[in-house]
Amino acid sequence: MTYFLKKSFSFLLVSFLFSNLYAQMTFEKGTWKEVLAKAQKENKPVFVDFYAVWCGPCKFMTKDVFTNPEVADYYNANFLAYKVDAEKEEQELVASAKIDAYPSLFYYSPQGQLITKNVGALDAKGFKKFGEGVLGNMKALDVLPALKAQYDKKPNDVEIMTKYLNLLVQAQKFEEAEPLAKKYLAQLPDADLSKELAWNLMKQFVKNTESREYKYMIANQKVFFEKYSEDFQRYLLGLVNEKLNNAVQTKNATSLSDAKNIYYAAISLTDASKPKEYYETELDLHYFKATQQWSDYYTVATKWIDKYNPDNFQELFEKAMTVTENSTEAVEVEKAKTWIEKLLTINQDALSYVGYAVVWEKLGNKEEAKKNAKIAAEKNQDEQLKAFIDAMLERLGK
Repeated sequence: MTYFLKKSFSFLLVSFLFSNLYAQMTFEKGTWKEVLAKAQKENKPVFVDFYAVWCGPCKFMTKDVFTNPEVADYYNANFLAYKVDAEKEEQELVASAKIDAYPSLFYYSPQGQLITKNVGALDAKGFKKFGEGVLGNMKALDVLPALKAQYDKKPNDVEIMTKYLNLLVQAQKFEEAEPLAKKYLAQLPDADLSKELAWNLMKQFVKNTESREYKYMIANQKVFFEKYSEDFQRYLLGLVNEKLNNAVQTKNATSLSDAKNIYYAAISLTDASKPKEYYETELDLHYFKATQQWSDYYTVATKWIDKYNPDNFQELFEKAMTVTENSTEAVEVEKAKTWIEKLLTINQDALSYVGYAVVWEKLGNKEEAKKNAKIAAEKNQDEQLKAFIDAMLERLGK
């Protein structure tokens, strides 16, 4: 290798190492008040990473996202960034933000007002896109008053309505946007409902499964999935949660039926290997457990295990423990015991024997319960499980 080539190679190597070493986001030091003072001086919004030292996704973002060159360039140019160990630092800020999961990615105005947030880790592409959305949100807030004045003067002008509606959604002014969105969607022909603006409005505001817009989406779900992929599936799953929660709170059979239909529509977009009955049974289990209808839960759980999950360790254990804890019928607990016995043919670990001991104790056979609890103790290496086993043995009489 010639001297020139050696020098060139060395230069490229050093350049590469240098760019990777310094291609990372700059996080401010000092207190929250000091960061806000700087933000106001520079007129920049503030990104705050609320993290915990033990949090795996937080470490992923620190290692792989905050060091991404495109992310670093974008955030360093447009934001001040600040890290907060939410279990130790800036407790007043943490309390006001109501942090209960990590990482929590918050965005504040230079004056300290919350703009928006994302709970959970994002990859580099998603994190940069989210930041772009924040800046778009801020710009929308600046333009909104003038556009609102235009709309108030000409409420039937479709072009002005569209611009105003777009900005309201971008600025996350959803309460103001909702009636306008419904007015806008009502004027659209069916063929235009799959266009991007209509979709952005429908996923935010269409919750009624009897509405024209929802029925059109379901009738054309393959089209929507091809255009909007996981975003469309997430919309449907969000509706499932809403309908299911309503069913639980009101014991409304119609809401439960709606949840089942939407759930199958959402899942079958990517997995058509199981029949609709499988997903209906899954939601029935959730519903009967949440409403504490234990006799119905037992009936559905038996069908769920026998028909769909005869060899699934997690399902056998979870359903056996739920029935054992809540059933008042010996025959139902006996059935749960057969599930644990099947489970022991799959995995003879400490947790399996704990489950067996719990069932025997519920059936009133303390000797069998004690025997299996002792086996669990011998096999166990988990501190939390040890505490449970010790308490059980103490209760049964060592």
